[in-house]
Parts: sequence; C-alpha cells; structure tokens
Amino acid sequence: MITCNQKISAFVLLSAAVLVFGAQPVEALNMSVYVRSISQVAFTAGVNLGHSVSASSNLNRVNASAAFEARCISSYTGQIIDQRGFGAQSLLGGTSLTVTVPASWPAQRNMPGFDQVPGGTTLSCSYNWTADAEEATYTIGANGVGFTIGGEKNHDGTSVPFEMYKPGASGTDDNNGCIR
Repeated sequence: MITCNQKISAFVLLSAAVLVFGAQPVEALNMSVYVRSISQVAFTAGVNLGHSVSASSNLNRVNASAAFEARCISSYTGQIIDQRGFGAQSLLGGTSLTVTVPASWPAQRNMPGFDQVPGGTTLSCSYNWTADAEEATYTIGANGVGFTIGGEKNHDGTSVPFEMYKPGASGTDDNNGCIR
C-alpha cells in the first residue's frame, strides 16, 4: 500500500522531472520526406533516383533511416536496392538530422540487365521507398508512479511509377520521338 508520504514524494519527483525536461508537446517528433524526380537517363540503363528523410525532436536523441527498391516488370532486368540510417544526439535537446539514400545526390544508378531488353520495348517500373524516424524514450517515476516521454515513431513509404524505353535495334525511335 502506498502511503501519503510516498505519494507526496512521487509528486515532487514528477514535478521536478517536468521542470528539468520541460513540458513536452504532444508530438515531439517531426519527419518529412523528399523524393526526387525518378526517371530514366535518356535511353540508357541509368535511372535518376533517391530520397531523403529529415527528422527532428525536442528530445536529445533521434534516429532516421531510408530505403528503396527500383525494379521493372521484366524478366530481363534486376533491381536496384539501397538503404541508409543513423542517429544524432545533443547534450540537451532539439536534435535533428537528414538521411539521404543513396549517400550523395544527384544519384544515378544503372538498372541491371537493361542491356538485354529487346529494342523497341517500354518497361513499366517502380521506385518503392520507405522512411522511418524514432526519438528517444525516457521514463520517470518513483514508488510505482511514473510517466514516459518521447518514444514516438514515424513511418512513411509508397511507390513512384516510371518508365524505361529501349530504342529499336536500328537506332530508330519506335516511340515517335517521345521522351519518357
């Protein structure tokens, strides 16, 4: 059974924690994602791709990560895969970081197997991306009474369609000169 003195001690401890850590807003974690324009480079195997995730928190630690898979609907081509993630921390609070995948931009990667695609073929492709952010968790309590601040997580992701075109073997454009 918790005594009156224990309740008062717990209240004093929790009040002190609020003063030390400050009152935290309901949503301390912010995350935003920027996906660059995904496209084929001319009529080559090259693909312009990549995205970034920015995360910030009023707590002193935050982690962010990003991943993607680019693939075409074709038995000739493979896939392009990459992922990155890391954390940041500060002595007090107000931590932020940005993670880009691939590591540097502008980024161009070659679609594996594109050289085997028959001339005059248009491929439907997709850039499937994810982004995650997570802030630190702190639990403060005494005598069975406590509360947790932080620990919020954000996740986002979707698919961006794009096309790749391989000109005919004779070098003529079987697509009437349209750029994809």
